[in-house]
Amino acid sequence: MLDHNFDPPYQLAVHHAQQKDITIIGGYGSGKTEQIIVSAATWAATTSFFKFLNVAPVAWQSKVAFDKLVQIMEGTPFHERFVAKVVEKPYPKITLRYLVGEATNTSTLEFMSADKNASKVKTWEGDWVNLDQAEQVDELDETIEALGTRVRGLIRGRERLGRLSLTANSEDNPQLWYRFDFANELPNDYLSVQVSTYSNRNLTPEQIRAFELRTPEGKRAQALGGDRPEGGGQEFPNSLLDMCVDPGLTAIMQALLAKQGAV
Repeated sequence: MLDHNFDPPYQLAVHHAQQKDITIIGGYGSGKTEQIIVSAATWAATTSFFKFLNVAPVAWQSKVAFDKLVQIMEGTPFHERFVAKVVEKPYPKITLRYLVGEATNTSTLEFMSADKNASKVKTWEGDWVNLDQAEQVDELDETIEALGTRVRGLIRGRERLGRLSLTANSEDNPQLWYRFDFANELPNDYLSVQVSTYSNRNLTPEQIRAFELRTPEGKRAQALGGDRPEGGGQEFPNSLLDMCVDPGLTAIMQALLAKQGAV
């Protein structure tokens, strides 16, 4: 079950989204990853032969999402009814198995890394790919292009869901925010959501207070509120800036500065 202790309850909007491309940017502890994996488990239990893949820059990050989902399912009727197998090698994977009429359905939730499992990711095909910790990916556009081609095809007469989602902390990644803004121009194709640490009512006031004390005051709106960072100019390479330099004007400026210094 989705955790409705998040305010506002954006989770259902993401779960039922008609848009194929979803970007969620939020503060620390805002429950971004948990929402995605629980939604994916629900899709896998209600859609025949559903395949979900969670990808993160490094293996341990994806393993965290896997461990979280295993913990959420453990000891529940969902686990008893649907979960057939849970393995950690060669990569974390949860297999669901249940009857649809008289036919046995098998759905999978897989967790890989962009570094360790790169070759497996390139050959994977399924319904939904989630890129976790997307703010840490340098060549994000190329990664999105590669992952976006993995959600395709038909399975047993059913069209794949075709969903690509990104979950990220609010950091200065120009490609991430460029994609986030697509929802303003193409709202039927892109869904973008900002969530705050303060929207997670599972966090106690003491825990939130600790987050605040450990975060520089000038960065709290970004780190906890999920606000857009000011930006560090990463989208402007030195080669582009060099084209804006006029040696003649530079020489005049330097001469005037030298003259002022002499006075």
